[in-house]
Amino acid sequence: MSDNEAPAQPPAPGRRSIGVRTAIVIAVATVVALSAAIITLANGYDIGAGLGVRPFAAKVSLRGTVTMPEYSEPTGENWVRVPVDGCVGIGGFDDMAEGTAVTVYDPSSKVIAVGNLGAGVDAGTTCSWPLTITGVPDLPFYQIEVSHRGKVTVQRADIGSIRLTLG
Repeated sequence: MSDNEAPAQPPAPGRRSIGVRTAIVIAVATVVALSAAIITLANGYDIGAGLGVRPFAAKVSLRGTVTMPEYSEPTGENWVRVPVDGCVGIGGFDDMAEGTAVTVYDPSSKVIAVGNLGAGVDAGTTCSWPLTITGVPDLPFYQIEVSHRGKVTVQRADIGSIRLTLG
């Protein structure tokens, strides 16, 4: 050792360099893990918070109307015109108004979405309430229930133009 050279310093305490072999093992493990995650996600699966692997559920929107004639036999008048809401149900149809609950069920009758009717639209001899429910899982068919009026089955092909009629 010459007079100009400083003595070799030992590594700082707590700091240790990893060997080339360890670095290669870590790099390969990282590539394998990332590849598995990318392949899993590309195939439509969600790895969620340690809950396992489950298929992504594609989401769709249900759109349509519930329509009711002004008069039905033998009950008579079904709805009346109102200044703010356009029209609302009366008598046995007094639950038909803006905000009325619409429940969507899957084929096994499990609730999968809920929404509400929009404001009634007076079309002269009918009153119609729009319905739009977003974020519904994409399934072959659904059961839809307006208020307490029973379930109606709707095919996937018809979810953009649902037409339900009361009265």
